[in-house]
Parts: sequence; structure tokens; C-alpha cells
Amino acid sequence: MLSRHHLPQPIRSYEPVSARHIEPERGICDRCAHDVFNSSLRLSLVNNRNTESVKHSYSSLALDVYASVLSGCRWCSTIGNAVLTCSELDCWMEDGDESESADGFDANMHLNGDVEDVQMPSPGKVVHLADEGMAEEDPSDATSSSESPGPHTIHLLDCTAKLDITIEFLKWRDSSVFNVVKVTAGVTTGGEDKCPIREMIGENAVAMTLEVMCTDTMDGIAVVPQRWDMVSAASFDKWMPRARAWLQICEEHHTSCATSGAFQPTRLIDLRDPRHPRLVIRSSSIKPVPYIALSYVWGRKQEYVLTQASLAEMLTGLDLTRLPRTLLDAIEATHHLGFEYLWIDAFCIIQDSPEDKARELPLMADTYRESSLCIVVASAAAAGDGFLKPPAPPRFFVDPFEVKVGDFDEPLALTFGYRAPVTA
Repeated sequence: MLSRHHLPQPIRSYEPVSARHIEPERGICDRCAHDVFNSSLRLSLVNNRNTESVKHSYSSLALDVYASVLSGCRWCSTIGNAVLTCSELDCWMEDGDESESADGFDANMHLNGDVEDVQMPSPGKVVHLADEGMAEEDPSDATSSSESPGPHTIHLLDCTAKLDITIEFLKWRDSSVFNVVKVTAGVTTGGEDKCPIREMIGENAVAMTLEVMCTDTMDGIAVVPQRWDMVSAASFDKWMPRARAWLQICEEHHTSCATSGAFQPTRLIDLRDPRHPRLVIRSSSIKPVPYIALSYVWGRKQEYVLTQASLAEMLTGLDLTRLPRTLLDAIEATHHLGFEYLWIDAFCIIQDSPEDKARELPLMADTYRESSLCIVVASAAAAGDGFLKPPAPPRFFVDPFEVKVGDFDEPLALTFGYRAPVTA
């Protein structure tokens, strides 16, 4: 996944429909095998497995990357696609900024898909080239990126721009092995060369993150995951320790996440007895208590909610048999995470009271901001779906591809990819 203009960006695919000189034994070109995924990298990963990162740098000309893409090198294809994606996005952003005052063009709106007649190719769309290297449109007609933000093609890599590439294997989310790879590519172009791709250096360099796995071990030692890391929310003994560890790290090290301790929602659900939850009204004179806030999709209208008529009853207790699955899961997760109070809009805002809504809705930003933890249910399209369930098969923004590392006789196969966020 790319990081560009302060937003995650899918990597577009610009490589030909079919490469002409694929080398299935390694999946990479000779240059990558010699300069990048060699025995030295394999040895470095093993010898430095107890450190937090292993870094390797190399340089290449864009035209060499272009040639390797045509030969079927999966790594060079990934690098080339990332460079072209960033260059194209920069073209659109710059052109949008220049024309906004005259034409009302908003580049951010275009990038986010908020305008129906956007002409920018959608992320992930393949720019097809014929097997003989001929584009559907004559590449010689493609204008320089300084003249137009039109769609880039793979031919734009055929230039003398220099790529300074750094690959860093990292341990993400308290992993004991290297499970992500951060790739940074600085693109330097000579002013006289008129390279069609943008110069991208320093803070503007291409930045990409990939996940990595390997079913084998390196010299009998596992230094990367042996499968794609997936934690089932249906198994408390799998996700609960990890969630608690993340929460502890946040409380101890993320100062920007700390609550002010001065705000308290008007109402909370008391879960000190999770089998008999009840609504409580918190007085401003009472010391604020830690609580979890729930963010979820209602879906169809919920029938069992807080109303003026049900307020007294809910102060006595909530009817668990009438709660939708997502809310039941939230109560269970809150209890197992060690919290005693939960905020849910359906039960903490009087749904049929315009006066209460006028008072409570403006406080929702504070309600989420001041919560100790926010449960965001991204895997359920409706309140009845629930979220403590086995995960769906992963979807990938960057399709997994295999790269052989080390000696040709006994190469180690690393698989790189990047999964899409979980959605309903």
C-alpha cells in the first residue's frame, strides 16, 4: 500500500498484459537476484532476527526497471507501478491546484471520487499494452507530465531517472518476526533529461508498505511469518491477548491518545455485571470513569432503543434478548477487555426526544475522543450482523507474488502482498 498526500493509495498496475521473458524459477530479474534478494540479505535476516529492523539499499535507473518489467520481474514491476502511481497522483494534484482558481477544479475531490465526471483512471485499473510493447494509443503521443496529468503508461519508465531504493524489514504490531517490508524509492531526474516521471525525493519520495510471509524457514529459523497473519474474532484466546497488549502500549506510549479526564457522557451502560447491564446517568459532579465507545452501522431501523417511555425501565436493566448481535458482541468485548462502562448511541441518546438529541449530538465528537477505546465495527453491514466471528478470506490490494532469495540451488521463497482493510 502506498502512502501519498497523507492518504493510503492503492498501487495501480501498468505492466504489460503478458511479459515476454518470464523467469519462473526466481520470479525476479538477474539484477534483483544479484543486488537485492541475494545470499547477503538472507544471512542478514537470520543474523539480525533479534533486532527491530533489517535495511538494504540499492540504486537503479528507471530504464533498467522498465526493461525488467518487460522481462517479467515481479519486484521491479511492483517498484515501477508504485513510482508511476505516485507520479500520476502528483500530476493530478499539481494540475488541480493550478486550475482550481480558474475552473473550480478541486484535486482532492477528484482523488476521493467525489465528482462523477472524473477522468482520472481509477486505482487498480490495468493500463494494457500489447505483447510487442505497443500501447493501445501511440506512446509517442503521451505528453510530458509537466504538460498534462493524463494517464501514465509503462513506457514513461524508459528514461534516465535514478531510483534510490531502500528496503526495510520491520516487526509490526509486536511481532516476534519481520512481518512487513517498508520500501522507499527516491526518484532523481536530471533537469536536462526532461524525464516524463516526476522527481520525488526526501519527504516526497515514494513510500510503500508490503506484508511478507514464507512457508519455509531460513536455516531452520523462522524470521518471517509462515502464513498471513489472521486473528479470528470468534476466538477470545486468540484476539484478546493481542488487543490487551495493543491497549497497554497505547496507554503507556501514545501520549496523543490520552484522554483529558474532564469529560463524561451523560449516559453510559453499566457492565459491572455483564449479565445484567443497565443504563446509568452520570452526574457532572462524579469523577469520570473509563469507558469504551461503539461505532457501528445500524442498517435497518432498530426497534429496541432508548426512548422517553423506556428510560425508567432501562435504568433498571437492558433486555439482552432484544439486543442485536453487534451490541451483544460489544458488551462481551468490553467486559473481556476489562472495562465496566460502554457508550452506544442507541441507548445513550433518547431517540424520540428532539431536545435530548439537540443536546447530545454536538457532544459525540467529545464522546469518541474521550473514550479509552473505540470499537469500530468495520466487518458488519447492520447491527444484527455481529463482529465476533471468523474473518472472511483476505482481499489484497497488492496481489501476493513470490520472490526467491539466496543461492540458486536452495533459494528461499518470500511472498509479498498487501491486504485490503476489512469491510462489510
